[in-house]
Amino acid sequence: MGALSHSCHIYFAIMSSLIPHGASAAVLKHSEPVPDEAVAVQGPNFDERPTLETLLESYERIGFQANSLGKAISIVNKMVGAPLSSS
Repeated sequence: MGALSHSCHIYFAIMSSLIPHGASAAVLKHSEPVPDEAVAVQGPNFDERPTLETLLESYERIGFQANSLGKAISIVNKMVGAPLSSS
């Protein structure tokens, strides 16, 4: 174990002893399995210059808020491409 790693270990041991048990129990929870339908978070690839279309498509994978925006963009695109009803 390197000196920095050892120092971090000591720091976290000291800090964890200062946190009230009730607070850590409320915040630190066991992880749940990731659902199969979950979208992997992945930002746009800026190594390849993205077009506006590919950038907006990538919003579905950037994170929670961007995911919602990406879904909304997808819905609007479907609505724009859908034929109008004649009723």
